[in-house]
Amino acid sequence: MKRIAHGLRAGMFFLFCAASFAQMASATVSWSWSNSFNLTTAVEHNHNVLHAGDLIVAPNPFNPAVTIIVNGNGAETLRATSLRVYNTNGRMVADLTSGVINNRVTWDAGTHPSGVYVVRAMTGGNILTKRITLLR
Repeated sequence: MKRIAHGLRAGMFFLFCAASFAQMASATVSWSWSNSFNLTTAVEHNHNVLHAGDLIVAPNPFNPAVTIIVNGNGAETLRATSLRVYNTNGRMVADLTSGVINNRVTWDAGTHPSGVYVVRAMTGGNILTKRITLLR
């Protein structure tokens, strides 16, 4: 299939055709045309697929624990991963780096107040961040 449209936003589109004929003496012209086609204008992102460079947190909002999954860009990034949680004042409230096993760690925020926190993971040159909400 040939891709002919780039950058179209989702919505309804119409195809119009026009014909122009020079002066034709005593000529009868009969013309009809119909066509149907499918045009994909938007594709939903599947949030359940984990790609290199992703940081997944679930559930969000959470109470009192949240699971954090870091997917770096290769096995060497697992050793270089640092995983920290910051409050909205920029103060580090948890360093979860040593608890990461198979790219996954659970943070128990039972001693922290309700609010918004930022999870920051550094994986070999990439910095990944997610905002999480602790609700009591």
